[in-house]
Amino acid sequence: MPRIKAGPIHLSYVERGSGDPILFIPGLIGLAAQWSHQIEHFAARHRVVAFDHRGAGDSDKPLQAYTMALLAQDTVALLEALGIAHVHIVGASTGGAIAQVLAVDHPSRVRSLTLVSTWARPDAYYRRIQEMRRRVLLAMGVEPYVKLSSIWTAGPAQFRDMLSALEAQEAAQVEQAAPLEVMAARIDATLEHDRLDDLPRITSPTLVVVADDDTLIPPYLGATIAAAIPGARLVHMRQGGHNCFREDPKTFNRILEEFLAGARRRH
Repeated sequence: MPRIKAGPIHLSYVERGSGDPILFIPGLIGLAAQWSHQIEHFAARHRVVAFDHRGAGDSDKPLQAYTMALLAQDTVALLEALGIAHVHIVGASTGGAIAQVLAVDHPSRVRSLTLVSTWARPDAYYRRIQEMRRRVLLAMGVEPYVKLSSIWTAGPAQFRDMLSALEAQEAAQVEQAAPLEVMAARIDATLEHDRLDDLPRITSPTLVVVADDDTLIPPYLGATIAAAIPGARLVHMRQGGHNCFREDPKTFNRILEEFLAGARRRH
């Protein structure tokens, strides 16, 4: 993937197609490739952009404190570098947290907002998972951390039906891993994200997608987001786990297409 200067750092990104732009923001994995099932599908009718986060993939990996606000600033800088004034934002998990910050703090950039498998305020359950993932990372290293994380992020269906693809993704994560301290700082950012009280300020058309079998971000956390954003639509996918957009891309892509069609009519 090419790299581009986005503010003070360089980000690795992918761009396909032309037309009404969509930006896909990956989760804590931080890799644009997480959205591979959506990039090619939506590029048929849209200008599609996805990127590796600061601290992940082939993007710069500075050792510093990481916050969702910082990652949102990177996202705005990327849009500016690509000449995109406003865009449909689709964010999953940590990408959904970044998307919340964009919608609250940079509303003119957001034509519509799709939040997938994400949270606005960490509860005790989510906090316990993230704290233990962090401890495994620092005590045992990258590979055990990645393989442990897949238990929650991929779920049993992907182990059963998509094992080769899952193992390839894990290998890419290990190969492109940042220093442990950077990875730990990115986990810290997930624990510090709390924008629940700001969500009623969001005015963009909003879709919230949850999977009923998501064991990392239980669907009630998404329901809380939908209840807080005026006019937000909540959609339950019966299965697919945390990465429902990868486990069942056909269903997810249909849901997103229908939402985007309605958002364009409202714009």
